[in-house]
Amino acid sequence: MIAEGVLLLWLAVCARQDWRTREVSNCLTIPPLAGGLLYAAAQGWEALLRTALVLLTAAVLFRLGGMGGADVKILTALAAFSPPFLLAALLAQGAAGLVVWRRQGGRTLFPAVPAYAAGAGLSFVIQFVLPIFTGGLS
Repeated sequence: MIAEGVLLLWLAVCARQDWRTREVSNCLTIPPLAGGLLYAAAQGWEALLRTALVLLTAAVLFRLGGMGGADVKILTALAAFSPPFLLAALLAQGAAGLVVWRRQGGRTLFPAVPAYAAGAGLSFVIQFVLPIFTGGLS
């Protein structure tokens, strides 16, 4: 639970910067990316394969102009450290993108990192906070 809390704090800092400047600095994204790749390698081939597939897919989308470089690094780090956060982040990005697309008539340029943070935060609440109040965690 502490590791997920650290991930949420990092995402919040990245989200704030993305919201304010429309970019996230490399000093915030490269260390977690590198740590995530090392962590995935230490976890075994399944974690490494999952992380590599997310990195490859995100890199292709970056080359096609579908996402920014920070998005690639953040999603790859989430794939390595917390697959549930990754899934929730992608679902939140999709929902936010749909709203923006509808409001802007087909354009979907928006800072995605705040959506990643919101999705991961919701995942955190569902996984760790809600069970405390419902008697699920001991």
